[in-house]
Amino acid sequence: MRHIAPTWGSARSLRTMLLALTLSAAHGAHADPLNDTFNLSLGAFILSTHTTVRADGSPAPGSPVEVGTPIDVERQLGISDRTSFRLDGYWRFAERHKLRIMYFDENRSGQQTITDEIIFRGETYPINTQVSARFDTMVAELAYEYAFLRGEHYELAGSIGIHDLTFKLQLSAVGQNLNVQQSGRADVNGPLPVIGVHYVWEFYPKWSLDAMVQFFALKFQQYDGNLQDYNATVFYMPWKNFGFGAGWNQFRTSVNVDNASYDGHLQWRYGGVRLFFRASY
Repeated sequence: MRHIAPTWGSARSLRTMLLALTLSAAHGAHADPLNDTFNLSLGAFILSTHTTVRADGSPAPGSPVEVGTPIDVERQLGISDRTSFRLDGYWRFAERHKLRIMYFDENRSGQQTITDEIIFRGETYPINTQVSARFDTMVAELAYEYAFLRGEHYELAGSIGIHDLTFKLQLSAVGQNLNVQQSGRADVNGPLPVIGVHYVWEFYPKWSLDAMVQFFALKFQQYDGNLQDYNATVFYMPWKNFGFGAGWNQFRTSVNVDNASYDGHLQWRYGGVRLFFRASY
């Protein structure tokens, strides 16, 4: 079979085509965070948490409520912080309109001999009792955003959404002063409404800042208190649809709860570093 060498013209045409493809790829080498349709961020949430729980007892009809002890969950029960998986994302279904989601959970446990008496759900745990505790939390959010200001490199939006918080604290103990097993459990599960402001700024090609503030002073169903949520991240998109980022999220809530599974007070504060991979289309 005879080998046919490419002509000079065909080689030049091939080089021209490759150059055009390279320039085209370079031009669209990163996703536009102000015009993409779908976005998903997956990564680690390195948490530092402080939780105070007071769970009152459920008295007999006509009897006064037995007020519980405010419990510092991390210090008094020996429950350590841990890193959690976290998911964030949104769907831009129109130029100025988004639906945004967020989810993470954290399951922690500890065992410690308490140095202070604890009253929890009507049960008394004396000093020197060995207490085993399990504390499960889950946070999920669904929010709608409307961008009332948009420019070539920035977007400022207002949001309204639901922050769903789930807490489960369970204590069990058999100590030196007890001859029977004691246990108690308090559950909180409530959708809390939030409003907020969300700002996105592409401050350099492939680099963007994402900052958000959410808050609510609420009296909603069985909850009465306040909620604050601050979030700031920087992300880098070196490829057309993929990149990575880092940021900080600070959240705090202080609410009084009055329902069948938990009558008392909850104060929860967490802050942590987010490290994530980002996909955008």
